[in-house]
Amino acid sequence: DLRKPGFYRVSQQSITVQKEALRQTREGLVGKYSFKVDLYIPENYGEPAPLIVISHGFGSLKENFTKLAQHLASYGYIVAVPEHVGSDLSYRQELLDGKLSSALSPLEYLDRPLDITYFLDELEELANNDPAWANRINLEQIGVIGDSLGATTVLSIAGAEINTTRLQQDCGSEQIILSPALILQCQGSYLPPINFNLRDPRVKAVISSHPLTSSIFGPEGMSQIEIPTLIVAGSDDIITPVVEEQIHPFIWMENPDKYLVVFEPGTHFTGSEPPETYKADYIPGGLIGSNRQVGSEYFRGLSVAFMDVYLRGQQDYLPYLSAAYGKAVSQEDLRVYQIQSLTPEQLTTAYGKDSPQPIIPRPVIATIPPRSQSIIEEIENTGVLKLALRRDSIPFGYINQQEDWVGYCVDIADSLADYLEEKLDLSIPLDVVKLQSSVDNRFDLVQDNTVHLECGPNTIRSDISGVTFSLPFFITGTHFLIENSNLEKVNPNQSLNQVNIGVLRNTSTESFVVEKYPKANLVYFQGETARNQAMEALINNQIDGFVSDGILLFEEVLNRNLSLEQYTLVPEFPLTCDYYGLILPNDDPEWVKMVDSFISSDRADEITNQTFPEEIQAYFLSALNYCLNIRPGQ
Repeated sequence: DLRKPGFYRVSQQSITVQKEALRQTREGLVGKYSFKVDLYIPENYGEPAPLIVISHGFGSLKENFTKLAQHLASYGYIVAVPEHVGSDLSYRQELLDGKLSSALSPLEYLDRPLDITYFLDELEELANNDPAWANRINLEQIGVIGDSLGATTVLSIAGAEINTTRLQQDCGSEQIILSPALILQCQGSYLPPINFNLRDPRVKAVISSHPLTSSIFGPEGMSQIEIPTLIVAGSDDIITPVVEEQIHPFIWMENPDKYLVVFEPGTHFTGSEPPETYKADYIPGGLIGSNRQVGSEYFRGLSVAFMDVYLRGQQDYLPYLSAAYGKAVSQEDLRVYQIQSLTPEQLTTAYGKDSPQPIIPRPVIATIPPRSQSIIEEIENTGVLKLALRRDSIPFGYINQQEDWVGYCVDIADSLADYLEEKLDLSIPLDVVKLQSSVDNRFDLVQDNTVHLECGPNTIRSDISGVTFSLPFFITGTHFLIENSNLEKVNPNQSLNQVNIGVLRNTSTESFVVEKYPKANLVYFQGETARNQAMEALINNQIDGFVSDGILLFEEVLNRNLSLEQYTLVPEFPLTCDYYGLILPNDDPEWVKMVDSFISSDRADEITNQTFPEEIQAYFLSALNYCLNIRPGQ
């Protein structure tokens, strides 16, 4: 009976992991933070033990999973339970006390799985440097278990892709949202519209209990999971409703080793049981349910069986994952249904009529056929990396006083070449060909395969055919740069009727200003010297204000040694939230993945720290905090 404790005695220890990354914590948006991880270790286990990581839910505690961790460890697993500092109990308490502006930062959908990946990196380094750990832990056998928001976390690690396009569709301002699960998912709609690759290939199996899935992943994201996955649901779950968040998404999955377990009657809390010390007495009993102990005992045994099959390869435990076993352990007050196969037709038959919601919603992402030869293959064959860069955009690409082509993108080009030489194990250095791009031709250069990527102040967007974008490397937004004597005249909260505003042609800013301020007198600047012309017009009082991305305006002021007491960026917070990414072709996912891995690397971080002065980095953090956490309407 796997519901009973296993053979091994369990010891516990805790470690603290230090991480340099952006995170919304109860102290605010920080660039460096630490989190604790509780480790449960089977004593006298004679060989390196498999590892299981448990991810807690929103507003929860790692201690809530002590019983589950101890149970798994008693069967010979090392179990790690990290604290997610941006969405744990202390964060929720600060929120309830009115000290935080965002119920859930969109960054949590990225930072939670990245915390687990970072922790696995730390364990690998520990095992490589410490023989005692090398003999204790088997990092070739890793599984993850998550509950609620933690269940969503582990699905990301398993390969489910965040579906920003579907989030934008389902979370529009005209939508009336009643589901708590969708309210939390809609926080993810403020992430930039790109594909985030959060899968960790070291993880071999996942258990996802009461996940949020319907919009954050959708069919497009859930279908990307390839490893064994078990989803647990409760028939009476009003936090993550069973049909929308677990049953339909189970059908969307295409991996052969998938399982769905439904507790009836079951709530959001049926499968988990915290120690007495950590029980949440403030949660109504009806929301928790009356059969929590029975359900949690079954869930602990089921977790052992699933991990024994898919981490240890012990096929003898497959019967525990069958419908017959669920029926055998069902009791009068808790019935357990276990299935491995379900079709839309079967579900429609069960409803007895059409589904209240489409079982498989209409796709929001078109499938794009891959190119005949990948860019990586082309680079390996030719030894040439081709990039396009701007020469008119301080600090990203510009000509300095010594007539040298410098800036963030120039450094990125050279560093990316070094990175590719290492990753592709090239025997000779790459020939880096740098072409000049402009506002007018930046997309064309990538679309017609003239270059492999373009680097500049390019706002990530989804309306340009033939291209996609890398992970964001900067965030900014629309501001007006004005001379202080015009502060009353150029008020972004008014219509700007008959106010002369300079704007660059063929930019996203132009589209925004035309729609937002139709009564303004727009003075257009175009071409390679457009930004310089606009600044000269502002300085010479030929225009009342220059509207553009805040980072570019800020850099123009610094580069021209203009007085920050004479010129001001208004408003304080950006009118739009614009993430910058590298422009890439949309038919080469492996190239996108390679570039994203570089953007996420220490090399790219070093260039960022070297390029942007403290004033710019302060602006970046302020804009990011506003756009993700305190933007009106969130």
